[in-house]
Amino acid sequence: MTFANHLNASLTKDLKADPEQIYDAWLTPKLIKRWMFPDGNLVRVEIENRVGGEFIFTDKRGRQLIEHVGSYLELERPSRLVFTWATVDDLPDIDRVFVDIESTDTGSQLTLTHQLHPNWAEYKDQTIDAWDKMITAMQDQLNF
Repeated sequence: MTFANHLNASLTKDLKADPEQIYDAWLTPKLIKRWMFPDGNLVRVEIENRVGGEFIFTDKRGRQLIEHVGSYLELERPSRLVFTWATVDDLPDIDRVFVDIESTDTGSQLTLTHQLHPNWAEYKDQTIDAWDKMITAMQDQLNF
């Protein structure tokens, strides 16, 4: 699988949580259900929490079920996660997502880079907005 032609959609956010909390929010099913796809209804979260492990998130939007799948390429607690990302309906188009977390004086800085498959380049801004909403929802859940 090559990502040479993929387009980077990136964002950086300052969060008022420590890196361990943020890292764990990406890999803990009960936490993921509280922040991922905040405009939908996450009805299924299955995670193999290891490098090479796979995940599936099923988001219910109205009557439609959207299955997001991927596998973990790097897991370096508490500073980095790298995973593939796709919807079952769009396979074999596969993206890659990098999550880098750095400690700051006020919490953490999270930088997310989503490498979009070339077939989805027109969705770059929409992808950034979606991740921004999800990370904001994560922040709200970590500081409730």
